[in-house]
Amino acid sequence: MCFRQRRLVVLLSCSLLAGCSGGLSGKRFSTTAFTRVLQPGRHVSEEDRARSDFAAANSRVAEERGELQNAEDMYQEAIRINPENADALWRLALLHVRQEKFDEATQAFERARALDEKNPALCADFGYHLYLAGDLQRAEECLRQTRRLSPNDKRACNNLGLVLAAQGRDEESLAAFLDAGCTEAEARGNLAIAQLMRLDTNAAADSLQASLAIDPQNPQTRSARQQLAAWEKTEHLTAAADSGYANNP
Repeated sequence: MCFRQRRLVVLLSCSLLAGCSGGLSGKRFSTTAFTRVLQPGRHVSEEDRARSDFAAANSRVAEERGELQNAEDMYQEAIRINPENADALWRLALLHVRQEKFDEATQAFERARALDEKNPALCADFGYHLYLAGDLQRAEECLRQTRRLSPNDKRACNNLGLVLAAQGRDEESLAAFLDAGCTEAEARGNLAIAQLMRLDTNAAADSLQASLAIDPQNPQTRSARQQLAAWEKTEHLTAAADSGYANNP
């Protein structure tokens, strides 16, 4: 996924309809006891675990203040002290997403998941990140694992709907949006937004028409239609400008 399209996906995903929000969790993390050791033979003392947790907590404070580089340095220190600190790795991954360091984010997510593979919120965050990175097969696998671990996770259902729509599997996508708690009108509106994310404006227009036929007064769906019209206008102007430049280099 190119940077421009990734930006579009992030912006449009903020418009997903009521009852089925998506994206990254941004939540605080569990205090799961981690047993898998990344460096065989290394023993992490209770003292080092406490020091690592303290560094990670300070990192979170720095992050909330907007001191992103300072937060990154402290997360790295927390992980150096205790390589088994999955929460610090998870938080570092989300920070890298915020910094637009996407390759580093993937690596941190992978390490965190290896330590805490049965954490549904972590799997959901990693799945959404992989979706934005265009790795749709792995994104789907992560989000389906989230649903197995936490069947009522509406955010995972919604993000799975996005992943399926990105692959052109619109009927499965619609079912996932319904599982996320949307009405049929809302689910079809979400599908329209997802189709617009893959730049399929014809399919998006059809889905919006179906949504409005069910509930003409649905305010979110009407908003989605306005976004589609704005996108088509922008693309038309961009194409016209490109054509003019080609004719007058």
